[in-house]
Amino acid sequence: KLHDWTMAVEDFTLNIGLTETDPEAYVRRAGAYSALQNWKAAHDDLSTVIELEPTAKVYYLRGRLLCCMRNWADAVLDYKRSLAMDRGYIPAKLGLEQATLEVDPLPLVSLHN
Repeated sequence: KLHDWTMAVEDFTLNIGLTETDPEAYVRRAGAYSALQNWKAAHDDLSTVIELEPTAKVYYLRGRLLCCMRNWADAVLDYKRSLAMDRGYIPAKLGLEQATLEVDPLPLVSLHN
């Protein structure tokens, strides 16, 4: 299956070469890079999408990616950006809760206050 993801990256790269301003091609390539655990390349693609066409979903996706990279503080920021664009976006709410606990687990410890 590794070969399939590598080929997918190549296909999406060709597509991006034809239409550099198509955010969907970057999102799809970021997904393929993520499957290959090439976190930096996936992050770069999602950051490009944010420059082209920022949406709550893309900030959420980059937040998830940042969690994979164990960059909890930046993930919190992206989840908050996602929720600023769409307060009802449940995946971002759940991601924010998870990342916040990774940044500061003390709220769970101090239940006796």
